[in-house]
Amino acid sequence: MQFCEKCGITIRGAKVKCPLCGSELAGTPDLESAGFPALHDRVSKWSLLKIAAFCFFVIEVLMVLVRYITAGRFMWPVVVMILALVGLADLFLVFYIRHNVLKLISGQVYIGMLLAVMIDWKLTGWYGWSVSWLLPFGFVGLAITIISIGCGLRLKLVEYIIYLAVAVVLSMLQMFLIRKGMNPHPLPAILSMSVMAILGAAGFLFFFRELRSAASRSFHM
Repeated sequence: MQFCEKCGITIRGAKVKCPLCGSELAGTPDLESAGFPALHDRVSKWSLLKIAAFCFFVIEVLMVLVRYITAGRFMWPVVVMILALVGLADLFLVFYIRHNVLKLISGQVYIGMLLAVMIDWKLTGWYGWSVSWLLPFGFVGLAITIISIGCGLRLKLVEYIIYLAVAVVLSMLQMFLIRKGMNPHPLPAILSMSVMAILGAAGFLFFFRELRSAASRSFHM
């Protein structure tokens, strides 16, 4: 066991100098004794994600098997498959962007929109409620949320304008659904795109420098 004559303490492990005063140590190093507490192995983030991905794969295979055995008589396996996909995507979001509130909220909203469209398409026989009402209000609501959080947290415009820009661009995809005849009530979507287009024009004309800076940071342009 090593000890410091100046401090009067004993030291475990093999040290060159006293960690308190820096003096030379006397005694014999104890190579079998650790100088610091041993850290127990923990499951890493990557391991958890691999486990989650494997569970997702198993669920998908089982649900496909159930659909095959029942000749597609039940729709609940499709619901389980969609929920498993959303859960896996949600887990990736929580792990990788948990320190960015705006990115996390935006990701959650987009996943929710995608889930609603898939349910409308696969489960309700495409009544169009998802594209007629949920998407228009979803995009406008997301824009309001981003602005509110940005102002509430006193963020610089460059820190959240890119999320507004992405929402504006994605909201314009509603025009594709209208032109394809997939939206039975297009007026809310048209109003939503108009509002988002105004926000986009304001951001481009009055805050182009911040937008370019945010795009450069986000996409390494």
